[in-house]
Parts: sequence; structure tokens; C-alpha cells
Amino acid sequence: MAESYADIVLCTALDIGEHLLKNGAEVSRVEDTIERICFAYGAAHVESFSITTLIVASVRMKDGEFSEQMRHVKTSAMNLHRVEKLNNISRLICQEHIPVSEAREMIEKYKRSKPYPEVIQILGQVLVVFGFTLFFGGTWFDSLAAAIIALVVALVSKIDLPFNQGNMQVIIRSFIAGALSEISFNIGFSQNLDSVLIGTIMMLIPGLAFGTAVYDMFNGNLISGMMRALQCLVVAIFIAIGYAAALWLV
Repeated sequence: MAESYADIVLCTALDIGEHLLKNGAEVSRVEDTIERICFAYGAAHVESFSITTLIVASVRMKDGEFSEQMRHVKTSAMNLHRVEKLNNISRLICQEHIPVSEAREMIEKYKRSKPYPEVIQILGQVLVVFGFTLFFGGTWFDSLAAAIIALVVALVSKIDLPFNQGNMQVIIRSFIAGALSEISFNIGFSQNLDSVLIGTIMMLIPGLAFGTAVYDMFNGNLISGMMRALQCLVVAIFIAIGYAAALWLV
């Protein structure tokens, strides 16, 4: 059967909502965006419900056409560049009423976009770790050691292996960072092990995701906020496991 106009409109709205959720947007933003897009394309009534792993929405057009769809969001990450681009598309739809076909082309273009080349992103991680190590009382040698460790961890995270995915990647990165921090201290390259450890941890902790979780809870989305907070807690536990195993073994 051919898709109805209601199906196409809701599918377009869910495409944007799904990728907003995948890239770290708040649940309230996702629901509001879906509803605004559907109304902009002529909907008479829209309902949407979202948690961190699922979006369910329905739309009824003015001519009586009805559509109900859902999306299962299996993975998520923090990418505010994509969130901004997708927000811009939703604003264009609501303000300028661009055709659905044009909106879908823009979604395909931006859903995998990156603000900077990978080299710049890796350099950013290195500079952040260097600065945090100094901030937490490390010497220049400590910061240099932490920066080198951050570079190694960033390069390892780019390796596409079956076991280097999801939470296993968190454990692997934490283990490598902890082991190299201990080794650099044992050979005398760094002088303050605690500062190096804290500096390297700063590139791993999900601080932005936890902030989004708190925002969701304050905004009344308790289920989504608690789920995000639990995800952050699990990541923190895996980070602790990786560092603890490295320090114990090395």
C-alpha cells in the first residue's frame, strides 16, 4: 500500500526526533519538535511520547487521515552539532513550510554531519586533558604525560572492532588510561599520579549526559531523567572498573 500523507509527515517528524534523541537532546525538546513539525504540515491533532530509548507518536490530519508510528532508539551519544542542525531544519519547516521532500534530504545530510575533522576532535581531547591535569595540581610533565595518554586513548577508540563498542569501549579506554598513567609515574615521567589520573578521567565521564538527565527530571520527565541518570551511573561504574583493574595489574 502507498504511504498516506499522514504517514509521510509523521515519518519525517520522527526522523528528526529520533536523531535528536540519539545525539543527546532533551526528551521535552524531542516531543515538542515532533508536534510542531506535524502541525506545520497541516495536522489537526498530534500526540507524542518519548523516553531515552523509545518514541511513540500519532497524528490526525484535517482530512481525517491518521498515522501512528514508533521508533526504537538503540544507541545514543552527545553531539550538540547535530542537535543544532536538526533544530534548524525543524525551524525551517515551521517558519518557511519547506516541502517534505526537501526536509528529508536535509535530514539525511545532517544526521551524520560532524562539526570538525577527526584530527581536530582528537586535538580537542588532548588539550582538555592537558588543561584539567594542570588545574588539578599537576606539573607540566604531568600534563604532558596526560596529553599523550589522551592521544593514545582517542586513537584506540577509533579502532572499529566488535569488542571495542558500547560499554566495553568505556572499560577498554579506562583501562588503557589507567595503565599508561601508572606506567608514566613508575618510570618517572610524571610526578603526581593522582593529577594524571584525574586529568585523563575528565575525558571519559559523561558530564553533559548527566546534566541532560537532571534537566529532564526538573522538567517533569522523571522516567527519562532517571533512565539517563542510571546510564551515566553505569558508565561511571565501568570507568571505575577499568581504572581499578589497570592500577591493580600494573
